[in-house]
Amino acid sequence: MINLAFNTLLVLYLFAPFGVILQKKNLNNFIDFSKLLINCSIIICFICLSLNFFFSINKFITTVFLIIPIYIILKYRKVFFSFDYLKFILISSFLLFFLIVESNVYRPDAGLYHLPYIKILNEEKIVFGLSNLHFRYGHVSIIQYFSAFSNNFIFGSNGIVFAQGIIAVAIILNFLSYLYNYNKSKIYNLHFFYILFFSIYIFYKMIRYSEYGNDASAHFIFFFLVSEILKNKKFNINDFLYWLIIAVFIALNKTTMLLSFLLLIPFVFKIKIKEILKNRKFYFCIIFFVLWMIKSLIVSGCLIYPIKSSCLKNLSWTNIDHVIKVSSDSEVWAKAWPEYRSSIGSDEKPLSNEEYLQNFRWLSYWSVKHLKYIINLLTPYILFNLILFFLLRIIYKNKNYNTFSVDNINFKLLTLIGIAILIWFLKSPIYRYGYSYIISFISFIFAIIFYKNFSNLNLKKTTNILLALFLVIFFSKNSLRIFNNDNAYFNYPWPKYYSLKINNEIPKYKEYKLNKVKFYSPINGYCMYNRNLCTNYESILKEIKIYKKYNYMLIVHK
Repeated sequence: MINLAFNTLLVLYLFAPFGVILQKKNLNNFIDFSKLLINCSIIICFICLSLNFFFSINKFITTVFLIIPIYIILKYRKVFFSFDYLKFILISSFLLFFLIVESNVYRPDAGLYHLPYIKILNEEKIVFGLSNLHFRYGHVSIIQYFSAFSNNFIFGSNGIVFAQGIIAVAIILNFLSYLYNYNKSKIYNLHFFYILFFSIYIFYKMIRYSEYGNDASAHFIFFFLVSEILKNKKFNINDFLYWLIIAVFIALNKTTMLLSFLLLIPFVFKIKIKEILKNRKFYFCIIFFVLWMIKSLIVSGCLIYPIKSSCLKNLSWTNIDHVIKVSSDSEVWAKAWPEYRSSIGSDEKPLSNEEYLQNFRWLSYWSVKHLKYIINLLTPYILFNLILFFLLRIIYKNKNYNTFSVDNINFKLLTLIGIAILIWFLKSPIYRYGYSYIISFISFIFAIIFYKNFSNLNLKKTTNILLALFLVIFFSKNSLRIFNNDNAYFNYPWPKYYSLKINNEIPKYKEYKLNKVKFYSPINGYCMYNRNLCTNYESILKEIKIYKKYNYMLIVHK
């Protein structure tokens, strides 16, 4: 337990300075420090993505690269040895510790492909055609590179659990710091209310580490992007390019979040080409995104997997038929295909994927499960916001309404978020794929209503109560989880990344050799982080060929 607590403190102190590469100014308070954590995640991911084209992200390399933050700490010692920064690190590590101690990993996706991909990154440089071993390796998240970097001689393999938690803690502290500062200054602007309703949702539904898949990190960062845009609506080229970096990072976390770029449309026409070409951040964005697409092309044969139009059919490792199948299966699955199949008789011939998707046939089946789930989940959140509204109206009996009206930028942002929701609904309407769009839209509506009604009031007591409530909920939920857990498991008290079993017991594997390369498939359970080049689909190993050239591995279908 002490070891985990110390490591959460050390990982934050060592990793945060990477963020200075993007944020050399404004290192004065908790808001700046929380942004530093977000920025360090971006830089670490960029470094690892670049390195993996030539090397495995092994312990030696990741440890050597820790020279960079040590140098930055010494160069900016007035910041990194300051009382405020040390206090921030202490509070951050306390939150991170409570978040991850005795937690499960995200089930089952972590065992299927998140953790196995991290293992491959730690053991292999980029593998051509890796998606032929497991199709999900074609659409992994950039966050897996952050996790791989955290496996070094200081933290060992336990370090792989930190990445999602660091991003969550950074966003949570960023929002709480804004709320605290606004409240202290008695400033209740639109940004204040927007962050308030984000925070209400986060503490209602996003404070369990076991629920942090690749989706959660993308959604946390999307909330942050909207917050940054609302805070600085006046166009500034540096702000815009920073938003662009954040949007790229969101998209690389989850391809369903490519719609994040929509938020930048209102500002695109204000760009001066000469200004943008002089700014290094622009080239960083381009290089980052291009490297990711090259990585995707090498791994799957597609620039954006599994979009058929982005694939190069003439590459030997591109399995275009499989890409089409994965794309089609993913869409029908998101549109309640399992519910449809269970509703028809065993003697009835099922519709093809194409027939099922035509004329919104899927909508009735989707409504039975997914719409019901969304309504059940959002109802408490919306009800809480409504109750808060009526309580404030009763308590303050305010008649001094703000004359605020939705300005052009706010209207455009609200419209673009609405468009993102529509596209999400038409293409991949699973809640976890697009809930940040939905919550942003709802938060925007409530922020406008509350700002119009309560911005002229002194909400200090109300805000303090809500801030206290947020912390009580965070520590109560996680303390209850810890209390109810069985601590008699392997690698206690770290998150259970070896197995999905209660005791975290390492599963058994079948070993295969293809062209002298060892591959693995679990006998019972999931790949997890235990074996390199692992697939849950054992039959795949009979359908692939392995080639080696110039010290690179190529996996192709027979």
